Amino acid sequence: MWVRALGFALFGLVLHGILYVGYTTPVLRWHKAVRSDRAFLTAPAEVDLLVVGDSRARTAVLGPVVGPRVANIAFGGHDQVKTYYRTRELVERGEKQVGALLVPLDAMAFTPWRVDVFNPEVVWGRYVDFYELGTVEGAPGKYFGNWLKARFFPYAGELRTLNQLRRGKFGFGEDLPNSDFSAATPDQRSELARRDAADHLDFDDHAEPVLRWAFESLVRWADERDIHVIGIAYPLTWEYHQQLDRTDAEAQVRTQVIEPFLADPRHHWLDHSHTYEHRAELFSDPHHLNDEGRLLFSRGLRQELYTRGWLPIREGSTRFPALEEDR
Repeated sequence: MWVRALGFALFGLVLHGILYVGYTTPVLRWHKAVRSDRAFLTAPAEVDLLVVGDSRARTAVLGPVVGPRVANIAFGGHDQVKTYYRTRELVERGEKQVGALLVPLDAMAFTPWRVDVFNPEVVWGRYVDFYELGTVEGAPGKYFGNWLKARFFPYAGELRTLNQLRRGKFGFGEDLPNSDFSAATPDQRSELARRDAADHLDFDDHAEPVLRWAFESLVRWADERDIHVIGIAYPLTWEYHQQLDRTDAEAQVRTQVIEPFLADPRHHWLDHSHTYEHRAELFSDPHHLNDEGRLLFSRGLRQELYTRGWLPIREGSTRFPALEEDR
């Protein structure tokens, strides 16, 4: 009996080892966030501007166009929680000297949409302090399952991630979107905006407390290191604004987050939410810029930051080419 039990346990350990290595090896090699991390950590130590945030930041800012020492480590699906932990980890571990952070600061940056999503945990668990996060939410053990999965059973329930890896989609090499939103009919554009807004904005609290905590923690961390923090509202289409205006999301975020943030004279805010709202040809969907849009926006951002004295304009070759190639 004991021999059987020991044999069964040994078989389980071997199977676990095979699954663990078989899953983590390709994911930690090919996931875009991991590749971006590697590129950033091996890049030069001096960073004039570090762009962080979600897919809107990733699809709006071309680092080399803005400046040779501008790095964009934003990632689709990043909320303020992931942004805080990842930014802090990469800057401190890489011993980077960062001049300024460009951080999403608008109604869409504080929506509870996907706030509890951390898969694949083997990627995001490298930064996120799940115990601290649960404590902030008043339930220290809330994310114990995420912690356990990140460290011991990363393959559990991850067939979707493996399928994405196999197809080269989402977190594994997908190109930046480049469709033309203006090619859709007005009715189609409105319907697409309505669907997206339903996902993003169908909540009572548009300034999610844990997202506010993460943003304020990031700002406090940056202030302690004399890193200038520049909040930004990225461009949205007119169709998306029509949906946004039907909620009080902007009012909530302005009162609870933006105004307290700007009370400190060290902080700045750029509101570009309406900049291209009537130029659908610059968007790939209601809230992401396409190739033409991000090039135009990046050029304008470069000039704006330089004019305001927040970014030194340096001549020469790009200092962070790998970050752009590894999107």
